[in-house]
Order: sequence, then C-alpha cells, then structure tokens
Amino acid sequence: MDEEPGDDVTRRALTVLAGWYAAVWLLPALLVGIDGLFADDDGVQPGYGSYEGRRVSCEGDFGCPSEPIGAGDMVRDVGMFLAPGLLVAIPLCLVMARRWKQPHFAGFTAAFLSWFAVCAFRLG
Repeated sequence: MDEEPGDDVTRRALTVLAGWYAAVWLLPALLVGIDGLFADDDGVQPGYGSYEGRRVSCEGDFGCPSEPIGAGDMVRDVGMFLAPGLLVAIPLCLVMARRWKQPHFAGFTAAFLSWFAVCAFRLG
C-alpha cells in the first residue's frame, strides 16, 4: 500500500495531540491521587466547620469542607470537559500538519487552541 508523503507528518501530529490530551486528562487525577495518600482527616466533617470551639453547619458557605473528590471522579470530570475540544482539535491538527509540516508544533497548537475554544464556549 502506497502512502502519501504527508501521511507520516499527520500521523505524528495526531500522536502529539493525543499525548497532550492524555497528559492534561490524567495529570489532575494523578495529583488528586497523590494528595489522597497524604491526606490528614483530623476530625474534619464535610458540611461542618468549627466556630469558637464548637461544630456548626456551614453548608453553602465559601471554604466549607466538602467530601474529597476521588481520582476516578476527577478523570471523568476532566474527560467530560475535554471531549468537546476534540471536535475542534482533530481537524485543526490535520490542517496545520499538512500546511506547516511540523507535527510537534501542529499537535501542541491544535490542543491549546481547542482547550481555549472550549473554555471560551463554557465561560461565554
């Protein structure tokens, strides 16, 4: 099977894009997992704070302790946030890889611009 000259460049660009997505997707879960190893549960109850030595409900207040998030929940939440960005990232990566012939730069730029687009859409 004959390959076109640009196939290798686009394949490497998509590999770089997948690497960036994997890193951004799994890094928060890794940090949550590491934090969970060293967590200190010294009498902290979710939904309650300490006021003048007694426990009072602080539900809805800023800084109120909540249930710790697990690494699996973090992977799910970040994945749901990043998934729509792939609709922008993959076509953008293919176009930039073919025009620029620089797969590493095309993959990184496509990933960054897709995350920017997702953030702008969600915040806007």
